[in-house]
Amino acid sequence: MSVYCPNCGMSNEETSKFCMNCGTPLAQQSKPETPSYTEPPAQPVSYGDSYQQTPAEPYGGYQQQNSYPYAAPVQQQAPAQYVPQPVQKPKKKKGKTAAVIVVSLVALLLVAAVVLIVVLPLTAHVDVFGLHLFDNSPKQVTERMLKGAYVDFNAKEVVDCLYEAHYGADGNKVSDSDVRQLQSMLDMMKTQMTSANATINYAILDEYYVDDAKYNETVEKMKKEGTDTSKIEKMLEVDFKLESNGQKSDALTALCIKADGKWYVSGSTFTQTMSQL
Repeated sequence: MSVYCPNCGMSNEETSKFCMNCGTPLAQQSKPETPSYTEPPAQPVSYGDSYQQTPAEPYGGYQQQNSYPYAAPVQQQAPAQYVPQPVQKPKKKKGKTAAVIVVSLVALLLVAAVVLIVVLPLTAHVDVFGLHLFDNSPKQVTERMLKGAYVDFNAKEVVDCLYEAHYGADGNKVSDSDVRQLQSMLDMMKTQMTSANATINYAILDEYYVDDAKYNETVEKMKKEGTDTSKIEKMLEVDFKLESNGQKSDALTALCIKADGKWYVSGSTFTQTMSQL
């Protein structure tokens, strides 16, 4: 049952205490006792010419601004601002990096092994902590012998270059007493050269193979002396000269012997060299 506003004639709900249109208090009406009761038509209320009632909008055309005095204004929320998130870089896998390092180290070791085992023996004489790893040409071992005798005055250096010191009678090396005797000779020569303010220089010249006749003759001579010749692979001769204070010797020849992949100088060469001084 509707309740009409006595002020504006607006139809309100039965339980409404105030008019939904103008807010006028509504009197509570009792229900009719008989169902034949009909509600009187609402009488329009005139407010004069200065007031015009705005017709109510249909339901479908209802707008946000209505005339209900108790309606709270709708507050529009500001749109949320977009805050960019920092881009995280993907983490590198430690396992992959470690594998690359291991592979690189293995590759370097392989290269070093190839250089040490293959390349150096074919190219140069190498000294490591005083140990001569490779004497890979007749010229190199001849130069080392001359340097040990006339520059360093080192008997061990000279003996290490001699074939007979490694493959002498019955395979025995030169004894320590032989090395000490040779060192005494070199020390005496060094003293004489120092007092005379003299030096000995050497020059390595050409090298060439030994012909078959001289090869066989040398091998037979070594056998008679008790020197082991079973390890000999080849022989070459190297020409060199000595010079001291402007005086040059005649061309001398060093007989070089290769055994077990390493070059040596025949002991007869050193003896011949010492006789020229």
